[in-house]
Amino acid sequence: MSGTSQTVAGLGLRVSLCIAACAVLGACASRANVDASANVPARYTNVWITVNELWINTRATAGPDDTDWLKFPLPSPVTVNLAATTNGTLTLLATQLHVPAGDYGQLRLYLAEASAQLTSSAQSAAISFNDEVDYVDGNGNSQQVPLRLANPEKGIGIPMTLKVPTSASAVLSAIGTKSSTTTTTATTPTTTTATPPALATAVIDFDAARDLVPVLYSGQAGFFFNPHLTAIDLAHVGTIQGQVDVTAIAADAITGRREVEVSAETLRSDGTRHVIVKSTPVRSDGSFALYPFSTASGEPTTYDLVFHGPLVQTVIVKSVPLTSGAPTSAATGSLGSILLTAATSFPVNVSPSSPIAVRGAWVCFYQTPSGSGEVPYLVEERAADPFSGLFATDQSLSAGAIAVGTFVSNQTPALTIVTPVEGAAAYAIATSAASFDDANFGETVKAPTQIGSNPTLFTAPLPTVPSTASADSIAVAVNVTSPGRYDRGALVITHDGAIVTASSLDTALEQNQPSVNLSLADVPGGSANASRAAGLYYAEVWVWSSSDPTGTLSRQPYSAAIDLSAGSASGITIDII
Repeated sequence: MSGTSQTVAGLGLRVSLCIAACAVLGACASRANVDASANVPARYTNVWITVNELWINTRATAGPDDTDWLKFPLPSPVTVNLAATTNGTLTLLATQLHVPAGDYGQLRLYLAEASAQLTSSAQSAAISFNDEVDYVDGNGNSQQVPLRLANPEKGIGIPMTLKVPTSASAVLSAIGTKSSTTTTTATTPTTTTATPPALATAVIDFDAARDLVPVLYSGQAGFFFNPHLTAIDLAHVGTIQGQVDVTAIAADAITGRREVEVSAETLRSDGTRHVIVKSTPVRSDGSFALYPFSTASGEPTTYDLVFHGPLVQTVIVKSVPLTSGAPTSAATGSLGSILLTAATSFPVNVSPSSPIAVRGAWVCFYQTPSGSGEVPYLVEERAADPFSGLFATDQSLSAGAIAVGTFVSNQTPALTIVTPVEGAAAYAIATSAASFDDANFGETVKAPTQIGSNPTLFTAPLPTVPSTASADSIAVAVNVTSPGRYDRGALVITHDGAIVTASSLDTALEQNQPSVNLSLADVPGGSANASRAAGLYYAEVWVWSSSDPTGTLSRQPYSAAIDLSAGSASGITIDII
C-alpha cells in the first residue's frame, strides 16, 4: 500500500487467528489448534507477536475486570511471525484447552509487552523485542522496531459467536496450553494448510492497514498495535483464489517484491460504500488466495475484488463467487488473463493545520467507477499517528485510472477503463474509529499536475458519536512528579486494547508544569435512555524526552476502568513518575 519512497507506511497486513472447538459423541481425542495467516506489504519482512494467554467469556459485553472469565495462561509464551504465512496458508500454534459446553460471546488475547524481558520464545526466534516489526527503510537499511501495545494488562477484547455443543465434551483450540484443571503440551509453530475443524470455530481477523500504526516520537520511527478484531464461525467457510498477470508491475528496487494486493469487498449495510472483508498480497507469479470467508446463512456468496497498490492501475472485478472450503480443497476461480497495468503514484498526508482529533482513527480513500448505480470502493486505508493526528510518513496513492469488469467463469472479464467519479487521480476521503460511527465523505484529494516529493494535503472528516450513545467527557488530572524529566507525551484512552482518542501533554511538559488538567470531549458513552455496554475505557500516559526518545519512552497506565456507561467521568488522577 505504501509508495516506494515511504519509510514506515502503507500497511496491508491482514491476520487471521483460528480458535477452534471440537466435540463429538462418545470418546474422542481432544483436538485444538491456533492458526495465523497474514497479508504483509512488500516493505515489511517480519511482524512478530508474542502471546501469553487467552480468556473466553459467554458474555459479549464482559469487561477485563469481570470475574466470570475462563482463563488459560500459557505454560510458556508463543512467538509467531505473522509475515511468514500469507494467502490462506495457516501457521499452527495449537494446544488443547477444555472448555465447558455452551455459547461463548467474547475472547480476549493477552500479548507480552515489546519492552518486557525477552521471552524464551522470542529469544528462540532471534528477535530483539517480544512484539516487533522488521522493515526496509527508504535508504535500503533493515530496521527492527518494537511493536508497542496500548494497555496490554487489559488484553484485546474480540466479539465472537462460538457454540460448544452440549451433547459432548468440547475443546477450544487456543493460543494457550493450560487451564486450572488441565495440563497440556504446547506445540512448536509450524506452517500448514489447515483444514477447518468439524464443529464450532471462531476466526479472529485483523487488518494492519489500520491495526499497525506507524508513529513518530521526536523523529524516532515506531509502531503501535491498534487492534479492531472480529471473529467469525469457521464451521462454514469459503475461499476465493485465482491468478492475474503482474509482469508489467516493477518489483520494488529495495525489497525485490511487487506492491500489489487484492481485497474482497462487499456493500456496507447502509449502501453508501464498499468495505474490505479480506485482503492478501498477490504472489510474485500473480496468484492469490483469500481465506477464510464465512458462508453462514445471510453472508454474501460473491464479492467484488479490488486489485490495488501505489504503482498499479486499480482493477475492480465484480461478483466473484466464493468456493466452499479451505484453499487446499476449494476450487480455483479462473479470472482468465487479466493484465495489471503500471501507474505512477503521488504522496498525500493530513494537513498539519487540521490534525485528526479522534486520534485512534484511520483514513479511508475511496474511488467510484463512473456509471449508473455505482458505489465507492475502498482502495487504500491508513491509520493516523495518535501523537500528532497526521500520517507518520506520507501515504502513496495510485494516479492511474480504474478498470472495471464483471466475473465470467473461465473467461477474462471485459475490463472498461474509466475515470473515477471523484476525478482523474482523485479519492473521496472518510474516516473510521473504534467506538465511533464512520464519518460521512469529506473532501476529495487529487494528484497535482506536477507530481513531486511534497505531499498533497487534506483535511479528514471526523467519525461521529453513535446515535445510541451520548457524547461524554473524561476529565483527568496528570501530576508530573519530576518536572523536566520528560518534555513530550500524550494521554491515551483505549477500549478493548484499541486506541480511541488521545490528548497531547507536550506544552505542560515543556513548561515543566507540576500538573495539568485535561478534558477529552465527545467520547461515546451512555445515553439519557440507556447505559452503553461499550462505555468502559482505560487510560495511560506515554512520555519521553526529545533528546533521547528511544531510551526514555515510558508507558504509565491508570489501572482502574473509566466507566461512561451512565455518563461523563471525572476525578481520575495519573502520576507521571
